[in-house]
Amino acid sequence: MLRQLLVSTAVSAGNIAIHAIVMAAVLWAARIADERATSRPSLRLVAVMIATVSVLMAAHMAEVLVWSLAYGMAGAAPAGADLLYFAFVNYTTLGYGDVTPVERWQLLGPMTAMNGVLLFGWSTAVIFAVLRKAMVTGGADDPGVGPKEGGRMLRQLATEETDQAAAVLRASFDQALPTLAGLHTPDEDRWFFRNRLFVECQIWGYFNDSELVGIIAFREGWIDQLYILPAWQGRRIGTALLQVAQDRFDRLSLWTFQRNRRARSFYEHHGFVAVRETDGSRNEEKDPDVMYSWQRQHPERV
Repeated sequence: MLRQLLVSTAVSAGNIAIHAIVMAAVLWAARIADERATSRPSLRLVAVMIATVSVLMAAHMAEVLVWSLAYGMAGAAPAGADLLYFAFVNYTTLGYGDVTPVERWQLLGPMTAMNGVLLFGWSTAVIFAVLRKAMVTGGADDPGVGPKEGGRMLRQLATEETDQAAAVLRASFDQALPTLAGLHTPDEDRWFFRNRLFVECQIWGYFNDSELVGIIAFREGWIDQLYILPAWQGRRIGTALLQVAQDRFDRLSLWTFQRNRRARSFYEHHGFVAVRETDGSRNEEKDPDVMYSWQRQHPERV
């Protein structure tokens, strides 16, 4: 009994390690896909899900193979039995069929089934996470976008909301560019909003009930600021805020940092085109930046 438990635990641990490596690779690849803009989000969704499920199936196949090798080394299957078939039946929890283990290794079957159940559940969770991420970045998920829906609201901010707006900017900026965190104090951020942005720009905010979770500051031809709280990113709040500015002007430009791949992908996805890059010597952060421009495409008149 103890020998069976030790062997099955060791094989299970090996398969868990294989699955962990594959899961990390899948999630890493999903993040890379998230950062790349595409004009056909539906095709990207299909491609991402096909790749994800295919890789997970390959991982499960490898794990079944590990079990079949363990069966062969331990002599757990009767003579002449197909080890791979036997491992598949146990791993997919179909139960014993036309092949049963020898009596001294009878616990290997249930342990294989338990390992399979856990790993299949893990794969299902990852598939759901990747699917949700792909749908959000591809524009298929749009919770609460609109003037007001389910406690969420999009409206213009007043100067009395300076503290909240400045806090959103600082939290988002520091999360996206941690090496530049702490460049300004909270008092300096609030001064910037009161004396610059509220004077020169329209500032709109996206609220979840009373919590401000995203802001955009824009003026004729320019977007000066667009920030979403880290916990609320990936929910198309940025799209809703950007739409406010795009509805008001036919042309818009903005600056962002060259290394901020997520921001660049977002703007490119919404029709902005990079028109100029600099070494950053003229910006406050001294970090290479890039200018993007957008122009409304008017349909040709017939």
